[in-house]
Amino acid sequence: RTQARNDRKIYLRKIYRKRQVLTFLAANGMCPLKSKDLVKWYKDKKPTIRTQIMDVWFGLDPYEFRAKGLQGKISKFELGRILYHMTQRRGKIMSDIENKTRAKALLEGLPNANRLGIHHTYDHLKNKHLGAYLNNIKPKKNKPFVYGNTRIRNRYLDRKMFINELHALLNHQQKYHKFLTEKFRHTLMGDDYRSGLLFFQRPAKYKRLGWGNMSCKYEAHKKAMPKSHPLQEWHDIYIYGLIPLGIMVIN
Repeated sequence: RTQARNDRKIYLRKIYRKRQVLTFLAANGMCPLKSKDLVKWYKDKKPTIRTQIMDVWFGLDPYEFRAKGLQGKISKFELGRILYHMTQRRGKIMSDIENKTRAKALLEGLPNANRLGIHHTYDHLKNKHLGAYLNNIKPKKNKPFVYGNTRIRNRYLDRKMFINELHALLNHQQKYHKFLTEKFRHTLMGDDYRSGLLFFQRPAKYKRLGWGNMSCKYEAHKKAMPKSHPLQEWHDIYIYGLIPLGIMVIN
């Protein structure tokens, strides 16, 4: 049950971040749908024109635009596709990894899983940015796939790679798009490269729902019991069993 709850939290945190980014892109004309249509697209359960438009946009190759955007002009939709791709693949923050075994696996990779480490990518980057390097090694179109170690996925990446590339990309595209201001950049990345829309991660546990931080709704001077406490779980099970019988429970 704990593992299932953790999986739900991770999934919802990713969905929350990606929807915030899509809302920001739509407000700045970098998404094919407007803000009103974007809200309707979230609720679409059957194929519509909105879903078709978004499917075409999602089908664009972000690696191609990441390499092209460092050399020439790209459209607002193409830049928006890059930003949405970067919020999905953000890289690891190595300073947050306290476990030495985990840090070693990130840096050196996992040979058993054929997953490349951060050192491998840094050794091949040289003077290139991450997007340009991955675009060069990706499989060619209309050619059979050849299995090897030069995969654009199944590798650990550092957050600094994305930050350096994003700064270079925005600096180059400022020549062609006036809306790429410092305020725009700050909204995307923030001061610490954590609070911006691209790299934001909602806390797993809110303080108001933390251990004893929430006040009791019946006695304001006392703290409420956490929902994960065994006594609280027994109380929930008790109520769950009595309510179907039509018995009123008074807390």
